[in-house]
Amino acid sequence: MINHAHFGLLYKNEVFKPLMIGQKIDCFIKKVRPDGKIDLSAEVQGFQKLDAVSQKIWDKLVYEGGFLPYHDKTDAEVIYRHFGLSKKVFKAAIGTLYKERKILILPDGIKSI
Repeated sequence: MINHAHFGLLYKNEVFKPLMIGQKIDCFIKKVRPDGKIDLSAEVQGFQKLDAVSQKIWDKLVYEGGFLPYHDKTDAEVIYRHFGLSKKVFKAAIGTLYKERKILILPDGIKSI
């Protein structure tokens, strides 16, 4: 229920934390479909999300001493288990860190520069 006025749909494959029926959470409108139905996302979309995810990965990388054994070829289930992210979002985030020249992507993981 959106603001006690509209119904929205939050897809299970886009939720990365446990939710309970009746729980109130902040969501973002992802799309208003032609039939009037509203698709929601529990996370910020676009560049704002990517910045937050990149920072989360960077913080974990620094905490772990500058190396993480995950990269763009790591299995999606492993990425989800360790970061709570889809592989697509993870790859985009490490791509951002790589473009910012903060990391190297190695065959066995990522390393801070």
